[in-house]
Amino acid sequence: MPGFRNLGSQIQAFCDLAPDDNGPYIDVLGRSTGPEREELSAKEYIARSAAILHIDVADLTSRSRQHHVVEAGRLIITLGRERWAQSTKDLAAVLNKSADTRTYIQREGFRQRRDDEAFS
Repeated sequence: MPGFRNLGSQIQAFCDLAPDDNGPYIDVLGRSTGPEREELSAKEYIARSAAILHIDVADLTSRSRQHHVVEAGRLIITLGRERWAQSTKDLAAVLNKSADTRTYIQREGFRQRRDDEAFS
């Protein structure tokens, strides 16, 4: 899986999960603030996200440093925190990551969302 600039359909699949609401539940950044998202456990959220990105959960839980695995993990954690109300601790537990690693991945995801339009 190449970089995020070439993920087209996978990114669109994530967008398709977004609620279809242009009403008062959208903040100034276009993010949903309403209660309309389905509540998912961290395990279910990661499983669904991995399927959309066509990546094995086992790859995400491994120590793989492959670029596409790292980027997928960063995307899943960033979206999980920002859009799906997932706790970093729960995501890290499912992904078998340490506290330091999960904090680093989350910080890098937020930075990349801010700096990289394709990721955002």
